Amino acid sequence: MRVDLQSIAYPEILDALTEAVLVADGSGRIVYGNSAVERLLGWGAGELTGKPLTAVVPPQMRGRHAAGFQRYQATRVPRILGRGVRAPALRRNGTELRVELTLSTFVTEGEEWFVATFRDQSPRAESDAEGGPPPLAALARAAAELASVADPERLPQKAVELLSNHFGAAVARVWRYDAARNTLHQPARVRLRGAPPEALRPDIDVERDTLLIAEVARARRPFLKNGLADDPQFDPAWIARERLAAVAALPLAYGGELHGVLAYFARTPLTHERLQELELFCALLAAALNEGRRARTAAERDGLALQTATLREVQRGLRSGRPAGEIVEGILERAVEALELDGGLLLLPDSRQEGFTVAACVGYKSPIVGYGVTAGAGLTHEIAAREATTAVASYPSYPKALPPLRQRGVQAVLGAPVFVGRRLAAVLKLETKKRGRVFAEADHTAIETFAACASLALGGG
Repeated sequence: MRVDLQSIAYPEILDALTEAVLVADGSGRIVYGNSAVERLLGWGAGELTGKPLTAVVPPQMRGRHAAGFQRYQATRVPRILGRGVRAPALRRNGTELRVELTLSTFVTEGEEWFVATFRDQSPRAESDAEGGPPPLAALARAAAELASVADPERLPQKAVELLSNHFGAAVARVWRYDAARNTLHQPARVRLRGAPPEALRPDIDVERDTLLIAEVARARRPFLKNGLADDPQFDPAWIARERLAAVAALPLAYGGELHGVLAYFARTPLTHERLQELELFCALLAAALNEGRRARTAAERDGLALQTATLREVQRGLRSGRPAGEIVEGILERAVEALELDGGLLLLPDSRQEGFTVAACVGYKSPIVGYGVTAGAGLTHEIAAREATTAVASYPSYPKALPPLRQRGVQAVLGAPVFVGRRLAAVLKLETKKRGRVFAEADHTAIETFAACASLALGGG
């Protein structure tokens, strides 16, 4: 079985960990082992790949391990998952080593994976240790969950959830970095409810602001402070209400590029060991943000090529005398494909300029050409009144939502006006049934390009 490790975790992060980590598939076959496996258990790179997890279990305990695995597969009821247990591990040379074993699972792309971490519990290791190392099972799970996020715009929200659920954060916030403007922006879905403290405001100017978050972005070094009651950067009432005792702020940097800043608040004092743990988490998040940026850049490049091809197709259609309706339908098809949505409409003003009528549609099982939108109803009239590109991120809660679109399951809509000369000639709308779709600036630019193509088709060139 071939496995793309990037869909499971980031190997460069796991290889930096001091504890041995093995990843196995749903059948219990090992698909990955980090470099610490060789240091701890003597197995070289790739030697364990394809072997069952019992390869590192002493022979006298393999029957019990196999029975426990089969019981979990049959009942889905975990007994030792998520908690460390003392057990012997089998080294490659046949000797046994006392370890603390932690097993955890995660699901990505419909497949279940198992992560086993081994912490050396020999007397020598215990005498050398100073405090507890990071919870590697939580870090491995974080790597998997961050890597499985398809929409990079959802990564800050996922990071906040992981920090709260698995890393003990009382409050966590993430800012994305805009290099062109040299600013930090906090995504709307991870902002604090109510009025945030000044130090955690959603938009920060990296060059001018003296706030802690801006300083961390400039220096690109982590910051940790215990005792916040007398810190002038934080509202004492907010600190008291949230019962906060410490803060760590860390840059999200990958490959020399800054991707953002993360703030982590705790209700107990933070140790330097916890700061190291958060640095590893930030490395995982920065790697995921970098991959998202790379994928977005590639998608934008592909989208521009599709838009250019659409313009050429419109010009060819006009030269060949194709009906405007056919040309517009082709524009809608390409727009839906470029933005990865579910359907599209082009609506024309009726003769009295009071309502709109569907002139072309794609993505509908039953064509709705000729369907009328009465005056003042729906997003169409808002776009026409504003004469500007408009998005609705949650269509079911939109006050002017049309019942047919609600029944169709539409979750978000993006629309743009189509002008011929200075006259509003149509409204182009694109829609999706997927929850959580956020229309970025690139989406607005794309639909405006397709609206310009529709203008060319309706105006006859």
